Amino acid sequence: MNSSEKIFMLVVEEMSFTKAAKKTFLTQQCISEHIKKLEREYGVSFFERRPKLVLTPAGKSMYQAMLQIQNMKNSLELNLKEIARGAMGEIKIGSNASRARVIMPILFKKYHEKYPRVTISVFSDDTSVMTEMLINGKLDIVIGVDVASNPLFKITPLADDPVYVIVSNNLLKQSFGERYAEYKKIFPYGVNLSLFEKIPFVRNYPTSTINSLIDRHINRYDINLQTVFSISDYGTQLQLCASHQVAAFIPALICRTVLKFNDRAGEDDHINIFPIENLNESLRIDCITLKNSYMPQYIQDFIYSIENEIKSETEWLKQNI
Repeated sequence: MNSSEKIFMLVVEEMSFTKAAKKTFLTQQCISEHIKKLEREYGVSFFERRPKLVLTPAGKSMYQAMLQIQNMKNSLELNLKEIARGAMGEIKIGSNASRARVIMPILFKKYHEKYPRVTISVFSDDTSVMTEMLINGKLDIVIGVDVASNPLFKITPLADDPVYVIVSNNLLKQSFGERYAEYKKIFPYGVNLSLFEKIPFVRNYPTSTINSLIDRHINRYDINLQTVFSISDYGTQLQLCASHQVAAFIPALICRTVLKFNDRAGEDDHINIFPIENLNESLRIDCITLKNSYMPQYIQDFIYSIENEIKSETEWLKQNI
C-alpha cells in the first residue's frame, strides 16, 4: 500500500481529515492532496464532503479492496514468519463467552501440546461486531451462530445446536402445584410454552439469534411469555434459574454447564432441561474465516480441532440430555 492509500484508509477509519492529520502529524491540506491524488488516479470521488464526510459508493468499494489487500499482506507476513520460525504465532478468535467456556478448556490442552509456541486470544461480543473485526483483520476466526452469507467470508457449518428450556424443580412446583408430578413426566417429551406463560423468564438481548428463534416460535403459536431479565450470558442465566425465580432458553452446547450444576444440586434445586414442543428450528454454529487469506497450518489445525470438538460435544449431549 502506498502513502496515499494508507492515508485514505486512515481518513475512512477516522471519518475526519482533521483527525487523520493529527494522527499522521501532517497538515490537513497535505491529507487532502493525498486523497485528491488518488481520486485523480482512479477518476472518481471517494468522499462526499458536505454536509458531513461520508464515503461515496466508489469510496466504499475502494475501502473494501484496500482491506482485502491489507489482509493479504498480513497473511503473507504470517506465512513468511511461519516458514522462517516454524509453528509460532497468535490465533485471535471471536466467540460467545459461554461457548468459549465450554469448548476452549477441553480443546486447549491437546492443541497446546502440539503447538506450544502458539498463543490464543479470545474476544467476546455480538456476532455482528466480531465479523466486522474479522473483515478489518483484527480476528482470524469467528465462531458464530447463523452467520449471514457474505462474499468476503468462508463459512463452515460446524453443528446444529437445538434450543431447550431450563427450569428448576422448585419453580415448577411453585407454578404447577398439585399437577407438578404430572407435568414433570410429560415435559421431557416437549414443553408446550403456552403452559409457561405465567413463569418469568430471563432471556438474551432482543437482537440475539436465539431470541429471534424463540420469538418466531411463540408468535407462530400466539404465546405470551414474561421476560423479567435480559442478559446474553448463559452463566448468569443459569445462576438466576438456580434462584428459582425464572426459567431460561439455552442452546444444547451450553447444557453441559447445567448437567455439572445438577451433579451437586439437591432435588428442589435440580434444573430440568426440556425440549420445546413443535420447535423445528435450531441454531447453526458456524466457523467464519476470510476468503483469499493465507491460513498458517497452526490455524488450519485449530479450526479442524474446533470442528471435531464441537461435533464430539454435540454427540455426547444427545446421549446425556
